[in-house]
Amino acid sequence: MRRGDNLTSIASKYDVDVYDIKVWNHLRKSTLHAGDKLVIFKEVAVTSSVKYAKASNVERESVHKGKARFHFVQEGDTLWNISQRYGGLSIDKIKKLNGIKGNVVKAGMKIRVS
Repeated sequence: MRRGDNLTSIASKYDVDVYDIKVWNHLRKSTLHAGDKLVIFKEVAVTSSVKYAKASNVERESVHKGKARFHFVQEGDTLWNISQRYGGLSIDKIKKLNGIKGNVVKAGMKIRVS
């Protein structure tokens, strides 16, 4: 990072959300310092059918290997944006895996995503 950089300008430059940059880098505040290094993930554009096909293959593989993956809910997370982060995993699937009855998740929850 350079002097004068901020999360908004960086997010705009890389076409990502400020929220995602904060999550990827475990930032609680928006304060940055010159010389800080940030992780930026960039998704490759794929059609939704390819995305869901890949997600179902990954889901099947993880079930066969017996490896569970978890997501720690952070402030501002919703079931929908969590589902999008994990390859379009359905909201119903997340709710079923975790015994969630409503549509609310709270910061600090550890939820299974595979």
